[in-house]
Amino acid sequence: MTDNVNFVNNNIDQFSISITNTCSPEATNKIIQNPRNFLKILSHNIRSINCNFLSFQTLLHRINIDCDIVVLTECWLPCLSNTYIPILQNYTSFKTTKHINQSDGVVVYIKNDLLATCEEPDFNLSASGLIIRINSEVAILCIYRSPSIDNIDCFLTVFNKILPSLYMFKSVVITGDINVDIKPSTLDMRSHNYLNCLAYHGYLPAHTLPTRAGNCLDHTMLKTNLVNYTFLYDTTVTDHYPTLVCIHKKVTRTVTNSTITKIDSEGLDRSMLQMDFTNLFLIKDASMSVDGFIKLLTTAITANTSTNKVPAKKKILKPWITPGLLRCIRNRDALHKKVKKAPDNEILRITYNRYRNFCARILKKVKRRYDIQELDNASHNPKALWDTIKRVTNTTKTKHKATQLLSLLPTPVESCNEVNSYFVNIGQNLANSINNSSQGNPQPSTNVEILYDNSPTSSFVIHPTNPDEIVTTINSLRTNAAIGWDGIPPSILKKYSVILAPILSHIFNLCFETAVFPTALKKAIIHPVLKNGAANLPSNYRPIAVLSSLSKILERLINKRLVQYLEHFGLISEQQYGFRKGRSTNGAVLDLVGHVVQNLNQNKKVLSIYLDLKKAFDTIPITTLLLKLEKVGVRGLPLKLFQNYLTDRSQMVRIDSYGSDELPVYYGVPQGSILGPTLFLIFINDLCNLRIPNGRVVSFADDTALTFVADTWPEVETKAQLGLNLALNWLRCHTLTLNTTKTNFITYSISTASQPSLNLLLKAHVCSNVSKPSCECPKIESVDCVKYLGILVDKNLNFKAHIGLLTGRIRKLMFLFKTLRSVANQIIVRKVYFALCLSVVTYCITTWGGAAKTNLKPLEVAHKGVLKVATFRPITFPTVQLYDELNVLNVRQNFILQTVLLQHQNTPYRNDDKRRRDEICFLPRTRSVFSRRFFYYLGPSLYNKINKKCQIYGLSYYNCKKSVRSFLQNKTYDEIEKYLT
Repeated sequence: MTDNVNFVNNNIDQFSISITNTCSPEATNKIIQNPRNFLKILSHNIRSINCNFLSFQTLLHRINIDCDIVVLTECWLPCLSNTYIPILQNYTSFKTTKHINQSDGVVVYIKNDLLATCEEPDFNLSASGLIIRINSEVAILCIYRSPSIDNIDCFLTVFNKILPSLYMFKSVVITGDINVDIKPSTLDMRSHNYLNCLAYHGYLPAHTLPTRAGNCLDHTMLKTNLVNYTFLYDTTVTDHYPTLVCIHKKVTRTVTNSTITKIDSEGLDRSMLQMDFTNLFLIKDASMSVDGFIKLLTTAITANTSTNKVPAKKKILKPWITPGLLRCIRNRDALHKKVKKAPDNEILRITYNRYRNFCARILKKVKRRYDIQELDNASHNPKALWDTIKRVTNTTKTKHKATQLLSLLPTPVESCNEVNSYFVNIGQNLANSINNSSQGNPQPSTNVEILYDNSPTSSFVIHPTNPDEIVTTINSLRTNAAIGWDGIPPSILKKYSVILAPILSHIFNLCFETAVFPTALKKAIIHPVLKNGAANLPSNYRPIAVLSSLSKILERLINKRLVQYLEHFGLISEQQYGFRKGRSTNGAVLDLVGHVVQNLNQNKKVLSIYLDLKKAFDTIPITTLLLKLEKVGVRGLPLKLFQNYLTDRSQMVRIDSYGSDELPVYYGVPQGSILGPTLFLIFINDLCNLRIPNGRVVSFADDTALTFVADTWPEVETKAQLGLNLALNWLRCHTLTLNTTKTNFITYSISTASQPSLNLLLKAHVCSNVSKPSCECPKIESVDCVKYLGILVDKNLNFKAHIGLLTGRIRKLMFLFKTLRSVANQIIVRKVYFALCLSVVTYCITTWGGAAKTNLKPLEVAHKGVLKVATFRPITFPTVQLYDELNVLNVRQNFILQTVLLQHQNTPYRNDDKRRRDEICFLPRTRSVFSRRFFYYLGPSLYNKINKKCQIYGLSYYNCKKSVRSFLQNKTYDEIEKYLT
């Protein structure tokens, strides 16, 4: 018995969970053979991701193998002045959102070809971390626990709850900076409690070597039966040593595109010149002619396209990391080792510190020189320039690939089919839910005719096209647009537009004559794009549809004729501002706010309901849409063409190299199409024209606001409920679903004292008795502020909340300009200012820009701060001189400029106008200072005042803008404010 016990004890003493190595990064590939067969996890405490990311990239370069997962802790995420984290090529990034202090935060980079999911567990403010799951076999728990939290009991309590959720995985890695010393000689009882907790769940340390100042604070805990290696790198990116864990596990990866295609331009030119379209002119079937055209074109493209294999990258390539820079870093690390061996050698320590700082300066200098060269090379290519600017400033949005959806079912193809089925059935499921909820209740009339007062006597006619129009339409396509299922890129169509125009003109005229929309042009490829939430749920993805370029050309021809017809006869409601030329979100918000202000000026009580519809574009019944088309004058062959266009459509989902089967689509207007928005306006048009007593509708596509006016709050409540019932009745008739959780209402007043004394009650009735207040129908929430078309509209219309939001957005740009100013010239910096800063400031400024000076002041300060940072000006630099030197306007000047220009557009010029110069526009009567802050009063007032000085009445828009801008630049801040009083 004693011998058996000794045998077991000896085995336990000799047991090692990992093969640990302390070496230089370059030695990794000498130990790891065939790294593709290993799962490689690199973990490092980076001590501010913004400050040390460049040095960290050199470490990745030196390791010489591609890490599958990179874990960075102590990232200082709460202190990031920009919303984006640095980009790592070929990786998707994830970050924590729950933080304790300014140094907190975990960032994880996952290789794009790895099928993995990432989520953030709740550590109850005892730590921050992320869990990565790779299929059902491997899990990685990434943690950072701040040293400022001395009590570890709360952390261990939460830890004990999280670890059981990982029992199902065969291999689990816990990595990160826990800030608990677990070296063997430690006397810290926290360490023993922590290790006991891990041992209880089956985890053991992969190493207990010092990672910072002689203490083992950065841990790697493992629970696996697989062979694995742990590397501890003695390098000085920060004062923590990075660790690399390599587990002998060949994980499932997506098929990456390892080839590059190149088109032989000369060969394709010869093929196109020799192409014979004679047989296509003889075909009388539109679908067959399109199929033949696609076959001819794709055959020519394929015959002149070569495919070459791209060798797999063995390391992360960074062009700015030169051999000399790597030698400098190796010398720095060698000096660091000598300092550790001789800590009392003061001369050696000073030498190391100077050389370390020298390396840091060289690293930044080399990177800056590389960025300057890249910007200079891209200066003549706008798209390449913006891509380079985003890369330099780390403002490129991380594109989360939908690869996590490939793990829904056992195989990627089955998973794609599941996702496709979900997207296809959205409309039908919502329609069924409406029908089921209405069972047993009186159904509203579904007779579409009652929704139209009168139908137009004229009819829509599709006039034939010609080769010149085809060439113009092809040239209007985006060159960099995604390619549809047929594989024909827009660039090819543009290059050979003159050759292809005659046959396309014939084919499309054949479509018009036979009322056939070719079947080949009704196929869509769906690319899921993550909106928010968990990445393994199809409901959190937006389906982006990609259609054939030929389909877009034909749709553009039809849409051009349809829009001209609708606008000519005024068939689209004046209250609809979406997808219409000359109308915008600015007009919709201005209309809504102006209506509210004018009624508040008359001491009326005003309430607005902001409707939110679920998947409005996807749930449109095709039969109802066809009836509506007929009612607006689309009859005969055009109606048959639209019927053919809307029916027998199909779609497939594509994720990476995997594709689903095609499924038919029975609901909704085609996503990603040219005709879709116009058809949606026709479908929802009579919602804008509903006769609502004391109510007014403003819409931008499906974003609809209902505003009600009365003399007292009880009357407004009654009118609002009645109007909401009418709107809900219309929605049920048309199988559209109201999202009651996101539908809100606001009661407006000039002062808080004028708000209703009792809470108003509005309900989205689905019961048979809509007048019954005690029913269990969902309530509509009353809010103090709501976001409508990007503008925060508050109950007092002081726009303090919106200005605060803008101030935060502008402030975040300071770090961007701080980064950009060192590598870009002033011309580029100015372009970025106009594109990113001024566009934010002037968005719908005619609505909110008349706010009180005290509310506007923070935005003015943030705006000046951005300009000073962008131009290396000190914080005390004179504001007047700043705007003069940069030749830009401040926030209030921009408001006046945009207001006068909008009023100029709305004031037609008449040669026989005999009005006085200072009274061009009629001033409405107002009862309060409040109402004089809005466009309906300030528009005419400012126009009259400035016209008296500049004589802009009768000028073109360009000359008016030039004259007003010059006038405003010569005015001081106080003089500008006087124009508003």
